[in-house]
Amino acid sequence: MKFFSKIYLLLLLILSNIALSSSWFLENLSVNSENGNLQLHLDSLKLPVVDDQLKKIFYQCKDSLSVYPIHSCSSGIITFEYNEISYQLRVHGWINLQTNEWKFEISNINEKVQLYLDSNNKNKLNIKLQKLQMATLADFIAHYINIDGNIPEGLLSADFDIDFKNLIKIVAKYQIDQLSWESKTGEYVLDGSNHKGNIELIQSSTGMDLKIINQLSQGEGLFKDMYVLFDKNPISTLLNIKFDQQLQPNSANVTINSTPAIEFKLVLDDWYKNDVQIEYIINNLSQFYQGFVASYFEILGINDLNLSGASHGKISVVNDKIIAANLVLIDIDMGMQSKKIQMKKINAQLNWSNIGKMQISKVAWDKLLLAGMPIKQSELSFSSVGQQLILQKNTELPIFDGSILIHELALQEIFKPQITINFDGQVNPVSIALITKKMGWPIMNGSISGNIPAMKKVGRSITFDGSLDLKIFDGKMQINNLSTERLFGIAPVIAADIQFQQLNLQQITSTFDFGEITGLIDGKVDGLRITNWKADRMDANFHTVKSKGVKQTISQRAIDNISSIGGIQGALSRSFLRFFDYFKYKEIGIGCKLRNSICEMKGIDSNTNSYKLVEGKGIPSINIIGYRRFIDWEIFLDRLLNAGY
Repeated sequence: MKFFSKIYLLLLLILSNIALSSSWFLENLSVNSENGNLQLHLDSLKLPVVDDQLKKIFYQCKDSLSVYPIHSCSSGIITFEYNEISYQLRVHGWINLQTNEWKFEISNINEKVQLYLDSNNKNKLNIKLQKLQMATLADFIAHYINIDGNIPEGLLSADFDIDFKNLIKIVAKYQIDQLSWESKTGEYVLDGSNHKGNIELIQSSTGMDLKIINQLSQGEGLFKDMYVLFDKNPISTLLNIKFDQQLQPNSANVTINSTPAIEFKLVLDDWYKNDVQIEYIINNLSQFYQGFVASYFEILGINDLNLSGASHGKISVVNDKIIAANLVLIDIDMGMQSKKIQMKKINAQLNWSNIGKMQISKVAWDKLLLAGMPIKQSELSFSSVGQQLILQKNTELPIFDGSILIHELALQEIFKPQITINFDGQVNPVSIALITKKMGWPIMNGSISGNIPAMKKVGRSITFDGSLDLKIFDGKMQINNLSTERLFGIAPVIAADIQFQQLNLQQITSTFDFGEITGLIDGKVDGLRITNWKADRMDANFHTVKSKGVKQTISQRAIDNISSIGGIQGALSRSFLRFFDYFKYKEIGIGCKLRNSICEMKGIDSNTNSYKLVEGKGIPSINIIGYRRFIDWEIFLDRLLNAGY
């Protein structure tokens, strides 16, 4: 159907009659009126505002009582050809040729498009559309605008008032029911959506001003990775566009509201520079997240994010790239149990620009929990521009009863997969008891402190250049080749090689209620890999070392627990040795090569059938021999961490 083309031609006829009636040219007009049946034939009609002629014009009114000076028709038909296309319209109304007065209603055959003309308002025109198929409208629009996508489905109803008195003014109310549409790529989809709104188009001395107010409700939509259910999240849009005298767009601004709590404003000052200023106010982040962006995070595998608080800010975009941002976060609470992340009362002023001077940002919080590690109430300040971010020097983050002191932290290429990190920091003494309690491990005594080496990040992996030197159990721990993957993501991985020097065995054994052992111990763990916070690969060896003035004793309870690791339970309780509380030892050694959840046990001396765990000294002398070379890792941990009978 070409109904809009019919309307266009009728408008030209009316305008010509109003302004240029003397310039009409017609050919071979014949009029026949008999028994109330009026027929008018015209070979062609040339109007000054129409490029081509209207041809084969035929008008018929079967109930016409007179032709001149007044002609009235309750059910007339007009047919004509234009550009080799045939048109047919219904006519209802009257005309007084002497006084040049008229009142007409013109419609297409199914009366879904209606025009109302009244000489009392010669400068005004009214058009009504009644549940018109959107496919028909799209067929007309496609002649003027390239529609990127499939033909839309839905029903359009509208009421247009057009005023030609001085400058053109068009005011319309419309409603679209069950609108469905999909772009060619399938990235943008509307299904079963309802639209209701107003259109205002006003001609000015500089061009045209277009204003559209649209209420979108019901149905659903997909905008790339963002899914929206409009039944629960209706959207109100206000669009203003200014056109020049050649009807080319100059500027535009859009305001989008979901509720009073969510508002976005987009201002395009120069249409051709594609320079967009975005302002937003979100007073309910929980509603915004659940209604608009939760589907995107679910694609990323995040299904348990809880978010609340408020935010507002400004973002500058040029050619689809963000060049500046000023964001304010207000009382943000966020939690992800799967990633062991929790944030309480985050308040921030974030400023960034792609070029120019460094922009200062500040972030403060009441509580942070990152990878299960709590960071107490604190704040930090940093500067950024382009790909650079520099933390304020000597920033201290309180953790448990200690802190991490960051002397220097500078990031380069922050928006690229490979980030350059310059870092200098240290761990001020943190109680191991608090760490192990938080992680759900057996409570350990002592503290941890030391320097942190420089870091770098490639993709999701973080590696450390140099050794992480820590003090623990009155000894030293050196961590080499430390790297992490997805530390705050799904199934995080930590890998490292670790060396221990002169750890206090008394502190370690008292931690596990293992039974007391005194002395010092050295050891190493090569190829350690921890996946999802559980060790799944390593080659570990520990052995005691002699030191002047340090006793080497082992309690009866400790002997029994070490024996249980080797598969012998209650080694002393069944002999006279149960009357001794402590024994001297010459050396203790234990090792585990972990592969595929199986631990291959080693000791001071090992052969194919057995391995020595403890070599006694003095009288009575106690040697502990293990005979089970391969032990299930979970069973080994259970015996080690839950020793005692």
